[in-house]
Amino acid sequence: MSQSPAASVGVALAGVALAAAFLPWMGAGTTVAGLTVGSVVGAALAGVALLAFLLRRHELLPRAWGAPLAGLASGAVVCAAIYTLLAPALTDATAGALGSGLPVAAFSGLFALGAAVADGADISAKRLSRMVRDVAIASAVGLISFLVGMALSIIPTSIVADVGFAVQFGVFTTFFGLGLALSAIAYLKLREIGLDYIDIRMPSKRDLAYAVGGVVVLYGAAIAISILLQSLGLSGAESSIEQQAREGNPTLLLVLIPLSWLVIGPGEELVFRNIVQKSLYDSFSERAAVVVASCIFALIHIPQYYSATNPASTFTTLVVIFILSLLLGETYRRTGNLVVPILIHGTFNAVQFFQLYIQLAGSPV
Repeated sequence: MSQSPAASVGVALAGVALAAAFLPWMGAGTTVAGLTVGSVVGAALAGVALLAFLLRRHELLPRAWGAPLAGLASGAVVCAAIYTLLAPALTDATAGALGSGLPVAAFSGLFALGAAVADGADISAKRLSRMVRDVAIASAVGLISFLVGMALSIIPTSIVADVGFAVQFGVFTTFFGLGLALSAIAYLKLREIGLDYIDIRMPSKRDLAYAVGGVVVLYGAAIAISILLQSLGLSGAESSIEQQAREGNPTLLLVLIPLSWLVIGPGEELVFRNIVQKSLYDSFSERAAVVVASCIFALIHIPQYYSATNPASTFTTLVVIFILSLLLGETYRRTGNLVVPILIHGTFNAVQFFQLYIQLAGSPV
């Protein structure tokens, strides 16, 4: 009897999600028959997903029924984890400590959902293996580029440590962006791909229209999301840049305004759009590649926004970054010109820095 390769992967992922449901999620958990469970609901949903994947693995449940059932149960695990994370903020209750079980269950459930989609689409073992490999490589490229940027900026930043914080931060940002660019070029060299792979050209009128429209839509989305979060009583996490500016160093924001167009936008878009997203076109549809690359882009920002005391704010901020990244990725997909998302990204960041500077400059420190 044949087995579904995607369902086999789903079995493993759902099993991990089920095990994670017995680890702490938020607070002390729930005691059932003398056993402490991180989430009873999460365990039940993961159990349903595991059963559905097992039945699909051995073709004991039709694809038309089994794949959607496994996908719904896996997605419900993710929803249960998100609700558990956000519930204290939504209900004004005291939040317990974030346990290891919640993020493990959430990510396992998310990947299991992907396995269910792959099973429903009857993706072959060879193609599924290629998709997993390409996502792993793309994630590694994003992470390594981030680490190279950090490492490359350490010495230059330390050299100007006595010059002033604004200059120090400007030097850090410049060399961090340089590290991203060097990582992208190194990737192309390792893959024996020419520099013509980089999609930079003079923008056409259509490209400029997408850039202007993208900035408008991006800000509209940011405002709408902000209003929604406020109505729900949720807040986003402050970036390390914003924290430093609020601690009496607002002039660093003036340095970052031009660097948004010259360094931040070009560096991040080169890596995450031209390399990460484009590399996924071979194994995913272009729209699916936009989604996957946006997930990677959001997760790479965890160190910048992580808050141990308020993990819910970290999550909401990553969701915002993911949504905004979708727009950047889609404009790149439609135009095929990296200059377009660079202009959108740079303008969005520059205006944000300028608005924050005006706010802080007019307020007593």
